[in-house]
Amino acid sequence: MERLYFNPPVLAIVTGTSGSGKTTLSSGLYDGNGNRISPGVMHTIHAIYINKDMISDGFSKERSGEFYEQVVRRGTYNAIDNIARCNLMLGNSIWIDANYSTEVQNEGWASRYRILAEETNSMLKLLRCVAPEDIIKRRLEERSYERDRGKLEDWTGFLKREPIHVPVPFNGIEIDTSNSLEECVKRALKFLQE
Repeated sequence: MERLYFNPPVLAIVTGTSGSGKTTLSSGLYDGNGNRISPGVMHTIHAIYINKDMISDGFSKERSGEFYEQVVRRGTYNAIDNIARCNLMLGNSIWIDANYSTEVQNEGWASRYRILAEETNSMLKLLRCVAPEDIIKRRLEERSYERDRGKLEDWTGFLKREPIHVPVPFNGIEIDTSNSLEECVKRALKFLQE
């Protein structure tokens, strides 16, 4: 299948709480043997894929505490911004897969990405992945990541820190990932082309 190119480039930011379906929307669905069952958006578009967890894991597997907040989180988001800026300046579209659960509610965060899009002559798009609370909790339980343990142990606190639904600050949509992956990918692709 031929991939979609964007001119001007797209700065797509895929947000949502942990377990909301960001990475599945991005990369697709795979079976236990690593065989792709259903393609994600990245199989259809030409863009640089930036995954927050892949960068964070280079610092530490820890996802809470002072070290995480002051070093890992800040360093990860700075790295994402730098990778995005460099590639956008080269004319490459960017697909950022990152929670931004608290950041997306901050006008300073939104302004930073608006400025980046303006400076690089790119189209800014925000896709917020959501799903019902019980589905998100089940996904976290099933994937059994060490970094999700604290979230499951303090579920109420987790949902306060990373709410499922938040206002989308700029050109954006919500994608309910409890729908089929094919339907979610179609919706995302349609939005990217608008």
